[in-house]
Amino acid sequence: MTTEYVTQLRARTARLRRLDDLLGGGDTYRVYLSEFQATKSLLRTISTTDETRRLALSLLAEQAQQAGWAAFDGGHPAEASNLYEESMAAAREAGDSSLLGNAFAFLAYQTADRAQAAEIAARSCATINGGTPAGVRALLHERMAWACAVAGQPAKTEHALEAARTALADQQDGEDQPDWAAWVDETELDIMTGRCWTELRRPLRAVPVLTRALDATTTPTPATSPFTCRGSRTPTSRPGRLRPPPPSPTARWTCPSVWRPCGPGSGSLRCWPSSGSTGTFPRCAASSSGPASRTPRASRCLRSTSGSGAPP
Repeated sequence: MTTEYVTQLRARTARLRRLDDLLGGGDTYRVYLSEFQATKSLLRTISTTDETRRLALSLLAEQAQQAGWAAFDGGHPAEASNLYEESMAAAREAGDSSLLGNAFAFLAYQTADRAQAAEIAARSCATINGGTPAGVRALLHERMAWACAVAGQPAKTEHALEAARTALADQQDGEDQPDWAAWVDETELDIMTGRCWTELRRPLRAVPVLTRALDATTTPTPATSPFTCRGSRTPTSRPGRLRPPPPSPTARWTCPSVWRPCGPGSGSLRCWPSSGSTGTFPRCAASSSGPASRTPRASRCLRSTSGSGAPP
């Protein structure tokens, strides 16, 4: 096994990662797992130089994380944890601190105990050093922010978000970024910022950044909008809070509507005509359940703002 061959395998892994923009973990898990197992078999059976072995171990750690995320996304958390542990071992042997930190971040994301998850996320950020690419620093800090938000730690959440934004600001033109972190940009960070402040029940801080992220994406649909008419919990959908209409509903969805809760104490919103009439109203076209846009950015925006997905 040569260095050139490992480079080819890494490029193949990057191409396969694009499947995550279109498919869920239930569809991709076996594909990613087979790639991981094939590389693991090569390392066991083929002789190579120390440098090539180091590169192959780094690739193995990356593939284990890819398979681990698909396992978690597909409803197999135990398999995901095992793959993250294997990723940590391979990253440590390869001396790849970036992938080691990312493995901790993935593990934190699926840890049920919120305080423990925040501690694991802090360990991921502790792997950052002077050689860590800016995109990786931003990714680890934003995942730390999410873990702190879920744990109800607003000060630490804000600190982590600021560190992530500083990392992106420090990124130099042409700086090499690993493919698994290349999708992290200002828009992604705005989405995560909105998620965190939503989780912490700070709608006045969540709405502006989510709106900015929405404006920066491709043409929004109700399924890809953080303020979808009948979607999952939104920044203003907590019980007891006012639920204003979007600033310009006709501009976003060509739908002259206002938002009202589906029922007392409901965390969901329903899109109603704004005519002021009474009685039972039909859902407007904007809240239909047609297929969502599946562009990579729209897909990522949908999964990020729904609160059920993680960054690949």
